[in-house]
Amino acid sequence: MKLRQRVADVEKREADIARREADIANDVAEAKMFKVEKQAATIAAEYGVDAELLVSLTDGTQEKMEKLAQSLPKKEPGDDSKKFQMPKKPDSGKSSSGRGNLTTAQLDRLAATDQGAYREYVAERNKTK
Repeated sequence: MKLRQRVADVEKREADIARREADIANDVAEAKMFKVEKQAATIAAEYGVDAELLVSLTDGTQEKMEKLAQSLPKKEPGDDSKKFQMPKKPDSGKSSSGRGNLTTAQLDRLAATDQGAYREYVAERNKTK
């Protein structure tokens, strides 16, 4: 009986230690990310570029962020036009590849949500023709 209780206590302590280690690892990861974001903000201000791009396009080292910052276009104060923006109209699929619209067989291979959205798009487009 005492042995089972001691085993249960040890297992409980091990679980507690594992949880604490996970919490510490999470805190360390957050601290590293904060440091990287702070460096990126400093470098971005120095070179006049977007700090978010520096973080997302590098591994977070200062050397790589500075090298990238030198090659990025300069950002005007208050100007967000250099950020990537989604196209306003969906791609028609009629580009240089010449494929055109999807066939019914291709539609059947799409996921159900994508399939429904595409069929609605085609039906709406056909109404306007």
